[in-house]
Amino acid sequence: MALADIGPLRPELLHLLSIWNTASTAFLGRLDRLDPRLRYLLPRGLLRYVRRGIARALHAGYSSESCAPRLRQLGRHLRRRGLEPLDFDTLGAAVLTTLDEVMGSQPDRELREELVRLYRFMLPEGRGS
Repeated sequence: MALADIGPLRPELLHLLSIWNTASTAFLGRLDRLDPRLRYLLPRGLLRYVRRGIARALHAGYSSESCAPRLRQLGRHLRRRGLEPLDFDTLGAAVLTTLDEVMGSQPDRELREELVRLYRFMLPEGRGS
């Protein structure tokens, strides 16, 4: 996706922001069911940080590559907090399953693919390819 080409994802991202509190609650509940310790390893402000990043992407344009340095840094930070490689898979599954649950209709395939592409930037070296 080119830097200014967020157009196809704009409606879904706006919808996600409009239901953010519901989505956040559902995500944390799902994470508690999958692996309760992960919820407490995540930084307290992580969901606020992600929401702000989505809003910024909607306002200023977006590209996966422009997000890569911050996502890599976040991945390193989460590993220092105790997340292991398989924990990232659990987080990814919780995000995608929550999206399916709260977005009403099935989230657009392009949005899911973009989230997976972004998720890969957080993975430990060698797992993101």
